[in-house]
Amino acid sequence: MLLYRNCAILPTAIDSKIAKKLTCVTCSQFTNSCLCQHGGSGSIDLNNHLVIFDSCDNFSSEKNSFNYGSISLPSSTFSSSLKEPQYFFLVRHGIYLTTCSEDDGLIELGRQQSFYCADLINSLAKTIETKNGDQNQRLSFTYVEHSGYKRSYETGLITGRRLNELQRLTESFENCYSRVACWSEVRSISRIKRRWYKIKRLFFSSTNSDKPPKHHIVFSHGNLISGIVTYLMSGGRWDRLRFGNLAPHCSVTILSYTNGDLLPIIVLAPFQVSTIIPITINNVNPRKMCLQELPINDDINDQVWSTIINTIIPKRVVGLNMIHVDLISKFIPGTEEEEEKMKVIIKQFHTQIVTQTNNRSSGKRALASNFEEEKGEEDRSESGYNNSKKTIQHY
Repeated sequence: MLLYRNCAILPTAIDSKIAKKLTCVTCSQFTNSCLCQHGGSGSIDLNNHLVIFDSCDNFSSEKNSFNYGSISLPSSTFSSSLKEPQYFFLVRHGIYLTTCSEDDGLIELGRQQSFYCADLINSLAKTIETKNGDQNQRLSFTYVEHSGYKRSYETGLITGRRLNELQRLTESFENCYSRVACWSEVRSISRIKRRWYKIKRLFFSSTNSDKPPKHHIVFSHGNLISGIVTYLMSGGRWDRLRFGNLAPHCSVTILSYTNGDLLPIIVLAPFQVSTIIPITINNVNPRKMCLQELPINDDINDQVWSTIINTIIPKRVVGLNMIHVDLISKFIPGTEEEEEKMKVIIKQFHTQIVTQTNNRSSGKRALASNFEEEKGEEDRSESGYNNSKKTIQHY
């Protein structure tokens, strides 16, 4: 797919097949002619699939490949004529333990993911500095924000403190860290739409300010981040949005927004992850693990527990990405305390799991997938948040 920066044309009148592949990575707007929003005009070279601009200074014919691995930053020559962009690093929380009704916070692997996420953010920031051609101007973050859910709060706490050590914050972490409710979890496409309009109004609306941009790190949730990424990569079209989570735990997606743009653009590849530790996408949730066939009575014997931690939990948390499934048992459970807690929760819900499973059709049993719907109403009280403001182990 070909993308062109800062033009708003969709040349359907010239070639419909090519037209469907052309959109603008800055404003993502479609029109039915070769006229852009700035009054310029353009034409298509059908051989090379390039837009030739005639009269608009805002046009650029820079070509990019539209896939996860090769979305690029604005070139230094192009961005020099614009205001300096503002960057938003969107981070999904680390892996956590839940029973659907409660958010029990990060498990040990989630804390490690959060720690290494800071190093990943630091590395990605260096990449942006290099591509912008000004390595002397350090990309520092003024705002570190979390959704308010306990898992998001704890992830931001660990990652933010590490970033403070790496000198990536403009102020102390305590002064930068805050809760922003609009980044909370969503459970439907309609919710994503309504949430996006609010986020766009608060964070991606043009102003007349000439002040230097202030950069954000946002700790949010997989369904919302995935929805935003799909929307932007579809050229600002909701009809191509499919609800579900695509973002691994502690993955990083970078958006760039320049004052005057209609929409932010995706920088680098979305869902960047640290490969130092296993990559996971689903949470540890006994309700969604295949426990119904296990002989669990008053206690979980060693053989059953071995099956749970070596097979059931690994397959659950990696989803369709099986590359790290053999490593999971080395990280989950991470401590003896965590192991005992998991055993208690698994025993507590085993009877309910068996009952519910017997009442479900076979098609509803395939619960461990990358398109996980994380439970927890976004409108209800964010469970555990007020009780989670405590010291998290500093790695």
